Amino acid sequence: ELDKFSEIENTKIPIQVDDEVKIMTCKEAVDSKIIPNKFVSYYLGILTEFYEKAGVDIQKSRFRKLGEKEKAFYAEVAFDFEVETTTGWLELVACNYRADYDLTSHATKSKEKFEVMDNDEKVLPHVFEISMGIDRSLYTILESGLREDKENDRIVLSLKPYLSPIHVGVLSLVKKDGLAEKTDEIYLKIKRKYDVFLDHSGAIGRRYRRLDEVGAPYAITIDHQTLQDDTVTLRMRDSMEQNRIKVSELDEILSKETAFP
Repeated sequence: ELDKFSEIENTKIPIQVDDEVKIMTCKEAVDSKIIPNKFVSYYLGILTEFYEKAGVDIQKSRFRKLGEKEKAFYAEVAFDFEVETTTGWLELVACNYRADYDLTSHATKSKEKFEVMDNDEKVLPHVFEISMGIDRSLYTILESGLREDKENDRIVLSLKPYLSPIHVGVLSLVKKDGLAEKTDEIYLKIKRKYDVFLDHSGAIGRRYRRLDEVGAPYAITIDHQTLQDDTVTLRMRDSMEQNRIKVSELDEILSKETAFP
């Protein structure tokens, strides 16, 4: 039994069964014997949640069970977490359930005992090995977020806001009439807490497109109305929706929108 299993038992994971990828909960995978136990299922669920929160499309992912000739000699069961990319299926994580192989081998050589007490029972700990490819994972996250919005003639990097290298762009509509100075003032207020890009140059539409391409989820535009009522336009990258908000509300909104869930 695994107490923590209840935390992820309803998490849906993509398991390749024969030649078909099936989406099922961690509990269903254990009950159907597709995954041998809750220990293995727990870590496959955690991995799925991690990549889903990183922006990878789980519908294009799979845990592929390795055959006897593919898996390492020490693994009782092994899965590769793979994602379908433009280059084909790409392995991101190797998952090996080593069971008690490591400590049993160590005990045999060292003549030491490695059992631990679990409540009132002596048990030999099992090992689940996760080997993650960082470069491949970063590439897949970036590719998953990159899309061409033909309707609006733009390229968009739709990264999760908490992963975006730039949280928000701060833009002056024009550089004259005191707008550049007001823009600088707002930029200085928020730059210590968020990753902010200040931009005064070029047409506002082209500046929005530049922010879309580098994955900035929000843009703040300072215009002549800002000088009158201390409000700004907050633009959302993915929907292109624009809302008028008070400058005093910026921190609360950005803090909520860029927080890790």
